[in-house]
Amino acid sequence: MPWKECKPMDERLRFIARLLEGEKMAPLCREFGISRVTGYKIFKRYKECGINGLNDRRRAPYRQANRLPYPVERAILGIKPVTPSLVSRGCPSGGYDSASAGNASSPAIPSRTDVTNACT
Repeated sequence: MPWKECKPMDERLRFIARLLEGEKMAPLCREFGISRVTGYKIFKRYKECGINGLNDRRRAPYRQANRLPYPVERAILGIKPVTPSLVSRGCPSGGYDSASAGNASSPAIPSRTDVTNACT
């Protein structure tokens, strides 16, 4: 006898259908092999978003905590070193052309680590 192919979306739909028919949450979760917390989470998503709420969601974070804002990163990458060797030696001017060093209205000057991370 071949294995039955089961997709997570189909299982979630079956779970919700049986829950809406009036079955209790705890025995239903036990039968489907999920925790009650997961069962309530699936049911909450269904109530909030309908069938689209049962689709898999991205697991990646929505934002990266240490990432520079996009305009600041673009400004850093737009500044070209005049003499790359001066940058590595820690020249006071940083080896950058002061005319292209950005405008004075920028809210904060990024740290050396932020600049290094943006350039790598």
